[in-house]
Amino acid sequence: MLRPVIKFIVDQVDKEEEPKSRDAYNNVLLKELIITKKVRTGISKKFANKSQNIANSYESDGKKIFIVKNNIQFIYQDIDERKEIINKPLAFGHFQSESTFNRIKDDYYWHVMVDDIKQSIKECTTCQKNNKTITKYHHAQVSQLSNLVKRVANDLILGLDEREEGYIGILVIIEFLSNFPYAKKIKRKSAKEKADILIEYISLFGPFSELLSDQGKEFLNNIMSELKNRLGFVHIVTSAYNPRTNG
Repeated sequence: MLRPVIKFIVDQVDKEEEPKSRDAYNNVLLKELIITKKVRTGISKKFANKSQNIANSYESDGKKIFIVKNNIQFIYQDIDERKEIINKPLAFGHFQSESTFNRIKDDYYWHVMVDDIKQSIKECTTCQKNNKTITKYHHAQVSQLSNLVKRVANDLILGLDEREEGYIGILVIIEFLSNFPYAKKIKRKSAKEKADILIEYISLFGPFSELLSDQGKEFLNNIMSELKNRLGFVHIVTSAYNPRTNG
């Protein structure tokens, strides 16, 4: 009965001793381990292993602490000196967070460095004045379009001279909102060829909700019905002898 109790106590101690920060200057035991290369006596093995794993990312010359990132060594600045490092670039001009970070990132690194920079910029009155974004009004405003490629119409252009390659006509697809035409040459009036061209159109411009066509057999058949069911569009058929309706 004692073993579970003992294990529970050990787990609780390890949990309490677990490093709360990977920042060498926020963790006394971690800082000591980095500089002296020795684990303090009286610390549990589990805690010592975790601390050692974190310390492996650091190096020290006995005074300064460095951190290694991608085999590059950076100065890991003391907490009390970080604000001074951030403010150094401001002597050449009051920059924003990204510019300030780019000016010190080659020499320094510490955890939450970006957050510290943002906070310093936020506290700097001059930086805040320079951060004003001027918005100018222009009469030429961009129109917000909706329902683009919602409805398309398709029809055949036949009666052309047959080409050597065997092409006999053109299938034209018109997008209703923009009147953008898409044309594809065809070799025969088959439903399969029309379906292949519609699938190609969808792959280029996206799916449409409505397809308008005349009552030709190449548009009213089992292949088109299957395509309609799979892609989920509505097939609208024009009235007879009214070609204007079809785009």
